[in-house]
Formats: sequence, structure tokens, C-alpha cells
Amino acid sequence: MNMEKIILVDDDKNILSTVGLALESLGLKVFKSSTGQDALIIAQKEMPQFALVDLKLSGMDGIKVTRELLKINPSILIVVITAYAAIETAVQSIKAGAYDYIAKPFTPTQIVHLISKLRRVHGLQQEVSSLQDRLKGIQSFDDFRTKSPRMVQLLESAKKVAVSTASVLITGETGTGKDAIAKMIHDWSSRSENAFVTLNCATLSEELLASELFGHVKGAFTGAISEKTGKVELADNGTLFIDEIGELPLSLQSSLLRFLQYHEFERVGDPNPKKVDVRVIAASNRDLDSMISEGLFREDLFFRLSVVELQVPPLRERKEDIAVLVKHFLEKFSLINEKDKVQFDSSSLKKMMNYNWPGNVRELMNVIERCVILAEKDSTICVDLLPPRLLEEKKGETYHSGMTLTEIEKMHIQQVLQRTSSQQEAAEILGIDPATLWRKRKKYGLSRNLKDTATGFFNKFI
Repeated sequence: MNMEKIILVDDDKNILSTVGLALESLGLKVFKSSTGQDALIIAQKEMPQFALVDLKLSGMDGIKVTRELLKINPSILIVVITAYAAIETAVQSIKAGAYDYIAKPFTPTQIVHLISKLRRVHGLQQEVSSLQDRLKGIQSFDDFRTKSPRMVQLLESAKKVAVSTASVLITGETGTGKDAIAKMIHDWSSRSENAFVTLNCATLSEELLASELFGHVKGAFTGAISEKTGKVELADNGTLFIDEIGELPLSLQSSLLRFLQYHEFERVGDPNPKKVDVRVIAASNRDLDSMISEGLFREDLFFRLSVVELQVPPLRERKEDIAVLVKHFLEKFSLINEKDKVQFDSSSLKKMMNYNWPGNVRELMNVIERCVILAEKDSTICVDLLPPRLLEEKKGETYHSGMTLTEIEKMHIQQVLQRTSSQQEAAEILGIDPATLWRKRKKYGLSRNLKDTATGFFNKFI
């Protein structure tokens, strides 16, 4: 069992020494800091469950430290230490997010009672979190149901590669479950007790990507007011999942290649290399072979990442999974929304079986959740509760063989935008976040009202 961690923040050396010893005697791993800035660096790396923070600190005061600690770890339980046992202090501390406060001077007995209370609350938090996870079915493989021979074979391959240390590249369209497969590989591996850290390359600028991946030192760039531990370091002895690897800038691809070769990296602004033991799994919905031909992706990095490549088929190519997934998601969201007797009628099921599902499993899950939310208790879900796009009769959507990959992406985004009522809904179907969709719309010059522009674009290929 991992030892519970606590960070003690006080600029009084006697407090750090005496209270630190008392906390250690209670079986806690104690980290001490005399300043708020240092405390935040420690918290970011160690992720303690508890914190004792003095209110009157030089520089960053205890209230500010409390707010920043909660940004790093929203579940941390913080007790503010104050020599001023006033109601205003208590209110100020609680408003900042502290769990409780304790007034100086305090006795060893008070510390024992305090830690006992924090442990009880932390235990309850873990129980609630575990129950919520079970209720929502958010464990990586819980939503991964299949009867498809292709998917069964893919999962068997994933189990085999899990026991190795090889890098894995998972390819496939957005929404097919690449992230879930990555988490399965981690859970099946000898690293399962250690961290599974995710980095999405599509959501950050080049400068922020470098910092997120490798970390940075204070003053490395404008806004770097403190040190930051990167994802690579956070994943030490565990697994780093790099999603949307095709969006990684060329300037960072060489740094990632060096890391994969030597397991060494340098934080931004720090020339001293660090060594870690990390297994890398990458995923992409882009055609990396074409990107290599266009000079947008390094071939040597591709080979290093794809020691084993797993290709996830889209939902339209494994129709036998639709009914299985509909049943699973219906049970899941009925339980969450307390509508356990809700069912789909035959017409709505037929519509879902015939739909092409461009957003794959993620789109199917969102549709089922929407239907359950809108349905009455103990009712049958009819076609009128399905999104309009599922009701459209289509003669078959095939892409013209003369189109480039860029033109296909633009056309697909156009189609989804036309069938949806909001950018959020469109982003969910496309399997990207709204910020990425906004950038792609800007890149292709797409607006929300696209009927005229889309018609002109499609006529080009008729």
C-alpha cells in the first residue's frame, strides 16, 4: 500500500521540525516547504493527499497557496494554520477551498485528531469516486464491447504486446476507442500500478506542447513563473499515451525521437538531461504515411513509435457491434438517469443499424445518452427522439478518388457542421475538442451556415 503524503508549509523552522516529526510518527510521508512557491513545485511532482498551510507566509500567502494547490490537485484536503483564530480567518480559508483550519498554538493530540479526521474524509472520497466510476462505467474497457472478429483479434494482439516494453502506435478514425485500447495495454502490463499519463497534441501550441511534454524551469519563457514537471517525468515507471501524434510539430519530433532512443530528455530552459523509464503508446487519426511523403512527419520517428501497430476499424465496418453497444450504453445511461425501464423501439433500432456513424463509438454513446435524457420514465424511445441526422435518407456517402486528404477532411467537417446545431455537438461527433474544431474551421474558411459553400464544393466532384 502506498504511503499517504502530506505537505507542510510554514516559514517557522521549529514548526517544520516538530510538526513534521509528529506527522511522520503517524505514518505519513512528509514534504516540508518554507515558501508557497516551493510548495507548489513539490505538490505538482508528489501529488500529496493532504496539506497543512500556514496563513501568514512571506511572498505567497496561505490563501493563495490553498487556491493554487487545489488547481494542481482538486481532491487535496488542506488545513490552514493560523495564529489568529478569528471567524474571518476561518471563513476566508474555507472560501479559498480549505477543508478546515487549526489555530496556533496546537498540541500533538490535536494533530492526531486532525490527521485521523482527514484520513476518514479521504477514505470516503475514494469510496465515492470508486462508486461513481463503477456507476458511470468509465473504466477504460467497460465501454469496449465487441462481437466483431476484427476487434477480437485486435484485443488479442493488444494483450500480447502489453507484456512487452515495445512502443505501440494505435491508428484509426476519431471516436473508435484508441484511448481505451491504450489504457487496456497499460492495465494489462507490469506497469499497471504506476501512472498512465495522457498528452493530446492537438490542443496545445508548439511552445506549450514542449513544456507539457518535457516540463520547464522557472524563467524558461514568458509566463514561466515556476518550474513545471512534464508528462514524460510524471509517467516515470508507467505509460505515456501521446494522442493525436500527427499534430506534433516537426521541431518537437526530433526531441521525442531522442527520448525514445535514449530515455533521456531536457526540460525547456534546462540543458541538463534527465533519465526516466517510460513506455510510450501513441495514437493518430491521420494518415502518417502520407504525412511522411509530404515531409510533415519524420519517418524514423514513425518506425520508432510503430514497433507494433494496431489499426482500429471504424464502427461502420463492424456493424455487428452496433446492437451490442446500444444495449450496453442504454443500460449505462438508464442507470445514471434512473430510467431503468427505457427501451428503443424496432424503428429506432433500425435507424441506428443503418446509420453510417462518422463519429464512431463516441457518437453512438452521445446519441444514446441524449435519447435516455429526453425519454420519459418507463417509456419506449421512438425515432422522434433520435437526432435529425440519423433520420436522413442517404444514397451513400463516398469520397471522390481524386480528392486529397485535406479536401476529404474539409468535406467531412462540412457535412458534420451541416447536420448539427452547435459547435459542441459537431466537435463531439468529430472526436475533437471545440478549440481544435474552431482552428480547423478557421483554416478551411468554414462558417456555421454552410449550405451554399458546401454545394459549390461538392459540385466540383460531380
